[in-house]
This record gives sequence, structure tokens and C-alpha cells, in this order.
Amino acid sequence: MHIEFTPTRLVADAGDGVLAGKLKSYQGGEPQPEGRQHMALGGNTETTLFRLVREYKCQTVPMRLDGPTLKKWHAFAASVAAGEFFTFDGLGTAASPDDPRQVQLKFGSFKQPQRKAGRIFVFSFTIVEFVT
Repeated sequence: MHIEFTPTRLVADAGDGVLAGKLKSYQGGEPQPEGRQHMALGGNTETTLFRLVREYKCQTVPMRLDGPTLKKWHAFAASVAAGEFFTFDGLGTAASPDDPRQVQLKFGSFKQPQRKAGRIFVFSFTIVEFVT
């Protein structure tokens, strides 16, 4: 996994805005409509389609992180929390890109479920790619 973001919040020790790691889980990808549907007074159903999106649920493998790298992960979460776009490549690396995409972090989805013994961390998050 390769992530490139622009550090905008918690910039102290955020580094260059590049993260790398391996994913334990990378699921999703089917287009999902976002919009609303309601019944008009005449009895007809009206549908308003805002956009089509693809959501991917991601979870990292357990990673042993030192202080600066952990700060980069926290800076990433803070920098993209308000819908800022970033580059995400789930299966590639910086040296060997696979399919980099411009995505957003789904609001409130970044989790650090628990800190395991020995500075081992697991992160889970959902990213959203806009199709149309």
C-alpha cells in the first residue's frame, strides 16, 4: 500500500506526506449510487442521483511503528479528515505503482482499534473514489 497526502494538520513531524504499509484487508470497489428517493404527492417515486462512488474498506497488517512513523499516520488521519483528496494505491508501492487513485477518506472511518503490546499498531479506514 502506498499513500501520498499533503500534511495540513498536526504538521509537526508529519514528514513528507508519504506512507507505506501492507494491507490485511482491501474490500469493496463496486459502484454505489449516492442520492435520495422520495414519493411525490402524485404517487410517483422521484430519484435524485448525486453521484456514483466506490468504497473500499482497508485494514493494515499489524505494524511495529516508531514514534515518528506513528506521528505520520496520525498526521495523515488529521490531514484528510475533512474530505481532502489524497493518492492511494492499495496494491502498489512508490517504486512500483499498481493502480493509484485520487480518493477521500470516509468521514469518521479512520480507526486505530487498539494498541497491541510492543508498539504494534493496526489501522482501519474506508476510502471513497468518485466514479461520476
